[in-house]
Amino acid sequence: MLDNDQPGELTYTEEEVVAAVDEAHRRGLLAVCHARGAEAVRIAVHAGMDIIGHANVLDDETVELLRSVRDRIFVVPAIEWHVGLWERGAEFGVTREFLEATGYQEELSETISSVKRMKEAGVRVLPGGDFGFNWSPHGTYARDLQNFVEYFGYTPKEVLLAATRDAGAAMRPRGMIGTLESGKLADLIVVEGNPLEDVRILQEKERIVGVMKDGKWYHNDFVSFAEPIVSHLV
Repeated sequence: MLDNDQPGELTYTEEEVVAAVDEAHRRGLLAVCHARGAEAVRIAVHAGMDIIGHANVLDDETVELLRSVRDRIFVVPAIEWHVGLWERGAEFGVTREFLEATGYQEELSETISSVKRMKEAGVRVLPGGDFGFNWSPHGTYARDLQNFVEYFGYTPKEVLLAATRDAGAAMRPRGMIGTLESGKLADLIVVEGNPLEDVRILQEKERIVGVMKDGKWYHNDFVSFAEPIVSHLV
């Protein structure tokens, strides 16, 4: 939304990005970046970034590059920031007229197109990112699951796997989180209803009847059923 920071504008050289990635990996950390345009995404891939934020505007060469490294890299489009600002920005002084004048809607459309192409290429695209603004506040993360279904053409099952299995692999490459398997941390939520039929259920906090972290219940509205469920999972 800044005249001097349009999509495609580079703010780091490839040498600087390589140095940052090398230092992060030397310290055992993940390297994560914002890269909006095709050239920025290519630099991020070549530098060895682990997670790329946005990837709004891609060309065929960059989609093919992402396909070639899909076993090691993840992309987080952070679409709720875009959708929330477009839908509710006027409440906070960011008018539709301003967004239209800055080409915001075009960038949103490009993001939708780019994610659909990455999905088709088998790139692991994750929900989340850029929450904490007035129009995308913390605690509303499940909105992104709906966005993936409505804007990107994911099925509820596909986006739930992206949010659990794939996000777990992104954050802890050696495992331990993201899937319910022997030897991994027992992290889960239990909801009333079937999010495979309607993923919006996960936005209704009153439907969340159980929350377990590392095998310990932190919220449990079905005490009489908790022990049999845990035994079955283990």
